[in-house]
Amino acid sequence: MTSSTSSNLLIPNLSPREAITDAIYRAVTAIDSNDAELWATAASKDITFEFKPGDRALDYDALWAFVTNKFHAHFLVQDTTHITSNIRIFYTPGQTTARATFHSMNQHYNLGTGGDLGAPHFLVAGLSAVDLVQDTVDGVEVWKFRKWVLNRSWVQGDFSVLQ
Repeated sequence: MTSSTSSNLLIPNLSPREAITDAIYRAVTAIDSNDAELWATAASKDITFEFKPGDRALDYDALWAFVTNKFHAHFLVQDTTHITSNIRIFYTPGQTTARATFHSMNQHYNLGTGGDLGAPHFLVAGLSAVDLVQDTVDGVEVWKFRKWVLNRSWVQGDFSVLQ
């Protein structure tokens, strides 16, 4: 697991829109690098995560356990990459809550096989919607996910890579 101090993880003096975008990047970077400390700067303790379609919902501890047990028990950082784009932010100045949407493509390979062109892989793409809340970490104002809904658009590849 990667570990850093919070003071090295956070960028101070961001505008609210920049800070909301940074929360998205901190969340996906924490997942890819298996960094619980970075994850704690991006997710509120009362977060819920939902996979759609489907009815699976996870809280903070269950979501982090899912990431670390299901993925990082099988993958190295270079074998799992979550890429975000098309970020849209819905924020009213002065408010302490916001909403954002973003697309993601999430590529998964078995441990050590990410560089093998013929290796089995599993790719997931979709649109995420997140509700965020403003918080402070080590004196730095940040935004954290309170609710994350991943609406899968499509999948490709070998699902057994995730098992």
